Amino acid sequence: MKIGLFGGTFDPIHNGHLAMAQVAQTALQLDSVWFIPVYTPPHKERTGLTSGAHRLKMIEHAIAHEPTFSVSKIELERERTSYTYETIQQLRQQYPEAEFYFLLGADNIAGLGSWKELAYLLNEVTFVAFARPDHDTTTTYPVIWLDMPLQAVSSTAIRNFQAYNYLNPQVLHYMLRHHLYGLTAIHELVFHEMSYQRFVHTMGVVETAVALARCHGLNERQCHVAALLHDYAKATPKAELHDYMSHYFPEEPFIAPIAHAYVGSITIQEDLCITDPEVIDAVRYHTTGHPDMGVVAKCIFIADYIEPNRQFPGVEQARQIAYADLEAGLRHALAQTNAYLQAKGKMIHPDSHALFEKLQQLPVEGEKEC
Repeated sequence: MKIGLFGGTFDPIHNGHLAMAQVAQTALQLDSVWFIPVYTPPHKERTGLTSGAHRLKMIEHAIAHEPTFSVSKIELERERTSYTYETIQQLRQQYPEAEFYFLLGADNIAGLGSWKELAYLLNEVTFVAFARPDHDTTTTYPVIWLDMPLQAVSSTAIRNFQAYNYLNPQVLHYMLRHHLYGLTAIHELVFHEMSYQRFVHTMGVVETAVALARCHGLNERQCHVAALLHDYAKATPKAELHDYMSHYFPEEPFIAPIAHAYVGSITIQEDLCITDPEVIDAVRYHTTGHPDMGVVAKCIFIADYIEPNRQFPGVEQARQIAYADLEAGLRHALAQTNAYLQAKGKMIHPDSHALFEKLQQLPVEGEKEC
């Protein structure tokens, strides 16, 4: 029996980990792959490791539909720093005829020389590593190198509200339910108001809004909250949107694609007791803009346009402009949005017209490095 052993913190497990296991299983014709979450990593200095119970549950969710993948508690049950040779010794006693393939990231190979009982390990397992463009594959140790498509994801990024599109939906749901990695009750409430893909987009807007706020000296907390709530009413039924618009904004024409922004500015007050006027305005104006919009609203308008999941032609240029100059980024995003609407024969909201005219009068500030 050929078994792949995949150790790590998995804090949290993401689709990059699953892709590595799948590549190894196919290339090496493994009968199964066992994920082995570590209790305390011996080769990494890191505080604040999520509990083993949570990490174990997230792995179980991630591999639930992979019949040849399983998770082992062998290192978690020791409740101390574990060394790989101890794990292999225990597994060898239980499975004396098994062929073990130990899966590693490319960055781990350089440190193999410091592993305890390395000679024993080299005799008992075959090391398998995944080649990456930014890592040298030269080593004096016998290693099978597998080609792996570059994955723009890391557990660190996810812990920092990034790369949620690389999470299994059930893992994300678990993180939200247990308020892991800085996720709070309000994140969970927002998640339940929208589809999984909409929430992934929302967290992309959060990531971008916070980065823009940091770059341009804005209030990061306000930008985070406004970004999180900007699409709060996106899934509201059309009839309900119409009722809200008629009651709260009778002077506004009902335009279905933008109504959720107006309605969201009301429902975040009703449902979540949001009282910050800058957050409320940012939600209301994130689709149309407004000539009197504040800096938080400008940040959310731009972040919604350039968040990492957007892949339209010209988005990289839009990102560069926005990080160099917030007003120029807003002007560029608005100009491109208006041009798109015109090409589709759709109405441009009067607030968008008024904002664009105002922006045209403003001087361009010097670029900055973020």
